[in-house]
Amino acid sequence: GWQGLMGAAFFIVVVNILSLIPWAYLGKISAETGASSIAIARPTFGTRGSIVPSIFYLIQIGRAHV
Repeated sequence: GWQGLMGAAFFIVVVNILSLIPWAYLGKISAETGASSIAIARPTFGTRGSIVPSIFYLIQIGRAHV
């Protein structure tokens, strides 16, 4: 099975790739339209629902600056 260090490394790589694919498409759309990615995500999730992607975006930016 996928246990130990190799299983953990595999899981981290796969989850990172799968979680970044939607952000990559959102970035492509925002580059083409000139709007921010959070502003584009707002109609999809609604006003309250757009808070969640905003929080993830802030965490991602904070993690990149550490």
